[in-house]
Amino acid sequence: MLNMMMKKKLTIISIIVILVVIVVAGLIAWRQKPKADETTSTDSKKSFSVLWGTITDEQHHSLVDIVISLGGVGTQTDAQGQYALVVPAGDYSTPIFRNANATQQYEPTDMIDSQISLQEGYDLNRDFQLRTTDQIIAVNDAMPSTSTAVPSPSAKPTPTPSPCAYNTIKSLSPTVENRVKYTYCLALGREAEAGGLAYWKGVLQGSNDPLGLVVTFSQTDEFKINNKVTSLSNEDYVKLLYRKFLLREAEPGGLAYWAGLLNGGQSRESVASQIIHSAEFAAKHSIYTGPVKQ
Repeated sequence: MLNMMMKKKLTIISIIVILVVIVVAGLIAWRQKPKADETTSTDSKKSFSVLWGTITDEQHHSLVDIVISLGGVGTQTDAQGQYALVVPAGDYSTPIFRNANATQQYEPTDMIDSQISLQEGYDLNRDFQLRTTDQIIAVNDAMPSTSTAVPSPSAKPTPTPSPCAYNTIKSLSPTVENRVKYTYCLALGREAEAGGLAYWKGVLQGSNDPLGLVVTFSQTDEFKINNKVTSLSNEDYVKLLYRKFLLREAEPGGLAYWAGLLNGGQSRESVASQIIHSAEFAAKHSIYTGPVKQ
């Protein structure tokens, strides 16, 4: 009789232990499993970024119904010339611009190729000032999902490289005249007019610091008007310097450092000069280094 009672107690205890183990294991599994809505929200936030801004012409007029394509994704500007692109985070080259009928291509007035870096979960404000080109883009490039397909033109002219395209000017030999031409393209996004070329060539011949010419151009009214410098915050001004002169987006550490100097009272010309005199600038614009060719 005693043995029977002991067996029953052991059986009950065993059942209780098994139930406790099952319950504990279930709780652990439940706590470790991420919620579906949290996973979706986090993944969505990290996978995509937003590029947005305003597109204008060389007279600073808003351009309406301009198609901007980046990484296979496209959209059109609204009535105020504004656009917003939601694309996967990553590094991209300069976007493609054209009109809604795919009959006209545009290019940024700053023809220096620059990389657009979109970080996960962040947005980037990038304004573009455009001018027309003779090139026509194939219609199978990215178009807004709401757009109607446009028949492909029967003949496409051979693209003519812009005289200020980076691939064109980077091959210039380091003569005094070419340094002036390069500076016009780099800072102002255009070719030098005859009078300006002659004047700045004379200035550069009497200088031991060719990079000083770039600094001077970065402080001209034309540079400031083209890039709306007076309306830029200190952070946006640093971003502009990186794009124009280092040909890339500012990394968080560099942005914080240079903006901190500006917020602390250092002049914009001083910060521009330091960036232009940096080793990175010299590596990307070798025309300013080394002996001058005749």
